[in-house]
Amino acid sequence: MTKEVEFKSEHWKKFIPYRKKASRWMIKSKYLIGKTKREIKELFGKEDNLYDLDEWAYLTHKNLLGGKTFLLIQFQGEYVENQRLYTVYQLGDEAILTI
Repeated sequence: MTKEVEFKSEHWKKFIPYRKKASRWMIKSKYLIGKTKREIKELFGKEDNLYDLDEWAYLTHKNLLGGKTFLLIQFQGEYVENQRLYTVYQLGDEAILTI
């Protein structure tokens, strides 16, 4: 039996370490699928997203090698269509994306 995780918006907004576990749970459970852009803004707060775009990214954690992992939320119109994690490593002036 899998343990159900209760998503806590206030933890997401205040505690970066919470984001790693929460984002994995959200992807596995498809928690965000079908939510509106407004609901996502309320859940995650304001970050560096351009809200008229159809892809928003939220930092979930940084690893020991300097990589930053993001939760990528993709919208179809106003609704979440897809969600996934991706990691970016900075190498000099170039960003290297790993999926």
